[in-house]
Amino acid sequence: MRRASALGWFALASWVVASGGCATGSQGADEALAPTPTDDAGTGEETSVDPCGDRHCDETGGETCTSCAVDCGDCASCTAAPTCTGAFPFPSAPTALASFDNAGRAIYVCGDDVGTPAASCSSAQLKVAVRSLVAHRSGTSGANLFCVVTSDDGQASELLVTPLQSGVLDGASFPLSAAQGMVWGQSPAVKLSQFNLTLQYDCYELTQPSQWAGLLGAIGNAVGAVGSVPGNPYGWAFGLGGIAAQAAATALNTAPGVVLRMSVQQTISAHALLDLTNGRTWAIRQTGSTGGTFPATWDWELQVESWGCANPKPPN
Repeated sequence: MRRASALGWFALASWVVASGGCATGSQGADEALAPTPTDDAGTGEETSVDPCGDRHCDETGGETCTSCAVDCGDCASCTAAPTCTGAFPFPSAPTALASFDNAGRAIYVCGDDVGTPAASCSSAQLKVAVRSLVAHRSGTSGANLFCVVTSDDGQASELLVTPLQSGVLDGASFPLSAAQGMVWGQSPAVKLSQFNLTLQYDCYELTQPSQWAGLLGAIGNAVGAVGSVPGNPYGWAFGLGGIAAQAAATALNTAPGVVLRMSVQQTISAHALLDLTNGRTWAIRQTGSTGGTFPATWDWELQVESWGCANPKPPN
């Protein structure tokens, strides 16, 4: 009997050791089932999965051609014009477009044969400027010259008056800065250009130089402050077509001592605008006689330059 009891106590002790020690009840069972530090659970951290590379362009999640080309594909490119990203200065080596020269014509259209349609490009963003005034023959010796250039695409118009050049002799050349010569895109940004662009080049001899300040004032009064370009007292830009030409005509037709010499109208086809962003130059030249008792020949030329950019056309 005593031997049987000893065997019973030995069996009970063996069971306690096997079950994890002296813990009793549910406590022992819970501790036995608790995860150890090596278990996957219990880290408390969620692992994020980069969606780039799953072959699905998640635009709502912020994926783009820039951030994940493998899913969204390569970004569209416009190879027919410079990019609009960053600053772009005057082109260092613009290409001359002989077909854009007026070649003796007073009114002409050009550009239908320039450039090719670029399906990957948005509309051109353009600037056009007169870069220099050349007096091959001045006409009146020591003449006082200035030009008025208007630009108009039917949606917007701009007006530029070049600085007065005094005492001009044969062969004189006068380079103009960007601010002094800008005829299209006078604001700091390039000008969105989608339609045929008409440029009217009118150059004058001022027989009474003392009237110069009054002439500028008259143009400013005709235009109004709404069209003024900050930092440029010689330029005005308008949100409507036709306004620039009307303002110039109002002031010049009534100004004393102003004699029109050179007058050329050029219309550039919208087809060519994208090509003009690549840096192009052309010449507007005209000759004539001063008339009067002692007529003299004048021969004046404007060198014009264009540049700009275009953005890739967004996907449909």
